[in-house]
Amino acid sequence: MRRRDFIAGIVGSTIISPLVGYAQSLDRTSQLERLGNPGKTSYPNAEQTFARNVWCLKAFGDRIYIGIGNSENFGPAPNAGPADIWYFDPATSRLVRDWSAPDEQVEVFRVIEGQLVVPGNDPMESWEFGNFYRLEQDGWKKYRTLPNGLHNFDMIKFGGVLYAALGTEAGAVVAASEDDGMTWRVQPLVPVARGFYSRAHSLFVLSGRLYASATGWMGWQIFGLTRDGFSLIRCSNFFPGIGASRPVFVSAFTSFREQGVYIARERQAQGHPQPVGLYVAANSEAIRTIELMPDVQPRDIAMSSKHLFVLVTRQTTAGYDNHVFETSDLTECREAFHFRTATFARAFELSGDDFYFGLGTNHNNVHPDTGELLRLRG
Repeated sequence: MRRRDFIAGIVGSTIISPLVGYAQSLDRTSQLERLGNPGKTSYPNAEQTFARNVWCLKAFGDRIYIGIGNSENFGPAPNAGPADIWYFDPATSRLVRDWSAPDEQVEVFRVIEGQLVVPGNDPMESWEFGNFYRLEQDGWKKYRTLPNGLHNFDMIKFGGVLYAALGTEAGAVVAASEDDGMTWRVQPLVPVARGFYSRAHSLFVLSGRLYASATGWMGWQIFGLTRDGFSLIRCSNFFPGIGASRPVFVSAFTSFREQGVYIARERQAQGHPQPVGLYVAANSEAIRTIELMPDVQPRDIAMSSKHLFVLVTRQTTAGYDNHVFETSDLTECREAFHFRTATFARAFELSGDDFYFGLGTNHNNVHPDTGELLRLRG
């Protein structure tokens, strides 16, 4: 039986032509391995299930690192710190609790100059300083140096300078450090206005230029780095089809074939941001939408040396269908495989030939499988 494709195409000159979504030979549900649920150890009570959400997976040093927790002030499982950092060791098939961060949620892992780094999403300390955590030779180390860094959402090193995307009491801020995070200078981007807390959500490099993605009461804004600091980009539309007044931001940005692929997420009045679009950018002036069917959500992006993969999900009466699409050139695309789960795969990662998936859930429909780690061998 034929069904409509989940990925319809790219608006513009480049067309993606996926295979039909439900080919029986692509169904890998029976081949999935359940590796365990680290969140059940960190958050054992049923009321804490939402905090088991796997927000991110990162392959680093032959291990798969897992980010869990919940930084939201509203239930379920509000302000669920400290956030334990776990990893899965493929050599021993063991889940290991590596460290407990004094933070409410681990949302992203970054590799900066060969070291694994976690921005302090919502530290469990005073708002005078913000945190970041770095895996060093002798283990994890906390750096509490970011001035007023209530939320540190992202970090990157560019041109020898370490940058952090912050949400402070004053609004969206980018901080810059020339001494590896010991001291910082800050640049406000968007102030707090009309009761809306502005935030700098992500940092990414496109066509050799560093950008910061922020939201405020007026909607989304993108800033580009110049000699004088970050300046608002006024003539580009990074989210075609999405109105400028909507608070969306760039997430899961992945550089591939000298272009950038990313997911637009939209802030909610309550709860975590939700994915609302998928895009390809050759530069700040050439950005195209990857069209998705209305009932499909993009979840995550991963890549190998030759292929880029996109994870999308669709809710069904029995649970969720999870589909992974692949492309080698951002011109032709096909479905690599799909599988069914009781709740959706929120994050995925590729290590060698094996795919790893972390299950998530929404705050209004928490499923007991939240936090399960799955593997599909290559």
